[in-house]
Amino acid sequence: MNYEELENFLQRKIFPELEKGRASIDKAHTKSVAIKIKEIVKNTPALKIDYPVLIIAAYAHDWGYSELFENGKALKLSDVANTKEKHMVAGAKKLKNLLKDPFFNALSQKQKNRAIHLVKTHDRLDQLKDIDELLLMEADSLGGLDIEHVTFSFDKESKERFLKNSREKRLPKFITDWGKKEFKRLFLLRQKYDEG
Repeated sequence: MNYEELENFLQRKIFPELEKGRASIDKAHTKSVAIKIKEIVKNTPALKIDYPVLIIAAYAHDWGYSELFENGKALKLSDVANTKEKHMVAGAKKLKNLLKDPFFNALSQKQKNRAIHLVKTHDRLDQLKDIDELLLMEADSLGGLDIEHVTFSFDKESKERFLKNSREKRLPKFITDWGKKEFKRLFLLRQKYDEG
């Protein structure tokens, strides 16, 4: 499978809907997560992963938010937290339908099921244990801190809670050295951004 064609296809199918989700966040965040998953894989060559499955999951992981938020709505972290489970289920359903497209005929049913599983479970932090689950969580966490690609619009209390949750609940589950270093770099940038 040609990875550039894969990404272009996913962007064409998913990005228009992401623009209808959380205003100015979902599309940019998804781009960042895709960048971060590629960097994690590049900087950790010993990993045994199914690259197309991870890329598909990275692009589709927050697709479910497109059904849950009105464009332009200012958000609190609690708004997002209250829809975590719903967005994973909705995103998995959307991905299941997309994977029926003949474009994905080169993938096995096992690969398709795995991508759907990753989308359906990516924010269930206490259940993540497999390498691909943890790598998607790493990339998602890094994308959540990434002010270089994403403009965030949470209120002050939500920003503080987000940083605390990222540091205390997500970072301890990181498994790659590159991800841990990138977390520290982005965390400091995000702190300064939120204080500004």
